[in-house]
Amino acid sequence: MQLNNFDYLNYHKYRTVSASSLTMTNGKITAFTNPGKKPDPITDKVKTFPNMMIRKLNLDLRIDTMKIRHVDVVYNEFNKKSQKTGTVTFNNTSGAIYNITNNPSAIAKNNITLVDLTTYFMNRGRLDVQLKFNLSDEDAAFSYKGTLGPMEFGRLNPATMPLAMVKMTSGSVKKFSFDIQANSKVFKGKVDFLYNDLKVVLLKPDTANDRFKRKSIMSIFANLFVIRRSNPDDKGKLTSSLVIYKRPKDSPFFKTVWKTLLTGIKPCIGLDEESQKATKDRIDEHLKNKEERLKNKAQRQKEKQSEKS
Repeated sequence: MQLNNFDYLNYHKYRTVSASSLTMTNGKITAFTNPGKKPDPITDKVKTFPNMMIRKLNLDLRIDTMKIRHVDVVYNEFNKKSQKTGTVTFNNTSGAIYNITNNPSAIAKNNITLVDLTTYFMNRGRLDVQLKFNLSDEDAAFSYKGTLGPMEFGRLNPATMPLAMVKMTSGSVKKFSFDIQANSKVFKGKVDFLYNDLKVVLLKPDTANDRFKRKSIMSIFANLFVIRRSNPDDKGKLTSSLVIYKRPKDSPFFKTVWKTLLTGIKPCIGLDEESQKATKDRIDEHLKNKEERLKNKAQRQKEKQSEKS
């Protein structure tokens, strides 16, 4: 890291950090959840929002521009159900962050921190993203929008298999875009997800062998009746999603950002609540009919044995 035009005299005298720019090159940032920590629905994790973290710093901070060059960002989350850790990566991240400050006079002139980045999602799809953080809003208002370019669905498996127990077996993303307005209470916006030829395998944990097992019947039903194979579909109809996600108090920043996007992705691929309920009813009916067939088969075999005796 390199700090340019740092005002050492003011730092020594008043403990203020003032600089024209900060440059971060070839670094790595890792974030993770703590699976052993008990849920705490009382404590509000709004303190994990970047604009709130800056506000709470115990020093006077003023940095005009933070330049980021070739930095990798890694997010790990442990899923208790699968007993596996999913990993999401943003590789070769470059860009800039403007107006990083908690100084009242500086905020009075400009109360927005702007983040403008280009990264490569799962080291493959180019993602251009822009975030704007309000430094004076009591509800930690901010916005984020971006566009992800083409990539193969299979590149998502290091995240989807442990976290959602879903394996992507075919298909490709054409474009994924989002535009979200948010604060500490609610996230609202629009999600568009364009893709081709999506097929999945649903999984269940096999803890004895430290691996996953395939849910064959569920996978068949998912591909036939639930998952929208392509968006737009064969008739050219595009399904978009308007998102309203109410943030739980114990949900930290990165998790809430991801959950909001996931809420928007689900209807685009056919996993809205109505479709999921209809599929569950089909599966329940299938299992009921299968049980009835097995019962009738057992009864016929019993009758044949009785006739022989």
